[in-house]
Amino acid sequence: MTEICRITVLLAAILLAVPGVAAAQAEVRAKVDWESEKPRRVQFQSPLGNSDFTDRTNYYLGEESFADRVYQALDIVVRYSDGTSVPFRVRGQIGADLFAFTVHKPSPSVACNLGDAGKLERAAQSTDQTTLVSAVQTAYAMLSNEASPCPGYLVRRVAKANFDANCNLAKQTTFFDISPDARRRLLEAYEGHTALPGIQRQIEACEKQVRGQVVAPAAKAMRRAINTGDIERYRSLDRELGQLLEEGDWQEGAAAVDLSPEHFEQLRVEATALENSGNDIASTSLEAATDGN
Repeated sequence: MTEICRITVLLAAILLAVPGVAAAQAEVRAKVDWESEKPRRVQFQSPLGNSDFTDRTNYYLGEESFADRVYQALDIVVRYSDGTSVPFRVRGQIGADLFAFTVHKPSPSVACNLGDAGKLERAAQSTDQTTLVSAVQTAYAMLSNEASPCPGYLVRRVAKANFDANCNLAKQTTFFDISPDARRRLLEAYEGHTALPGIQRQIEACEKQVRGQVVAPAAKAMRRAINTGDIERYRSLDRELGQLLEEGDWQEGAAAVDLSPEHFEQLRVEATALENSGNDIASTSLEAATDGN
């Protein structure tokens, strides 16, 4: 075997033996515009730190990525010049596309009364994204107004509408996530009430569906990684998703999108077989190159 042939075989063996370099990475990309008043500032806030959106005059643009993650919860905080702010819980996940939404600062005249509570409840059941975003902002303003707090008989209705709007946004998109603040307020409002068990079941059902929306694209990315021979990316995805699936609500989320433990075990079997096949080819190629000396 000539020297050039030996080098070619060795390079081919190395390429077959070394996996790809891409790893799991959760992403969130957002474009925020507004009706009426322009926010003074828009920020990402996460346990890993804060970052400002870029002001593009007519909209704000922000992007975050999280290495070695298939899911990352974070907040987009919309801040206004008068000091008020509204957080939106969103999620970074695999294969996220740019997501655009419109914010609308609640009117100062919005009060926690029967009329406004009724409007909020109707808006929270909408299928229109802008209406739901506005409902989240309005509910947050009502529940956070210390100067004019909701009367006791309306707190449960407003807290329920707040969670419903948040849940519907999370279920209808792959961008919004379930707000722990909305969840907490709802449970506190119904503490000791006979309807509490039903409220807890509604929360669990929403969480299960939203978790499934995270698991499904991660599972597809794992399949693509195997099909393209990118074992390193597959291993990274499997490791990160496996950590989530140790928790019960994530297991139920996977089941909600028909992804069983057996499905993921089959992927592991295929990945191991592919990896072993690549190692065998590399070993054989190296032996052939050595024999040619």
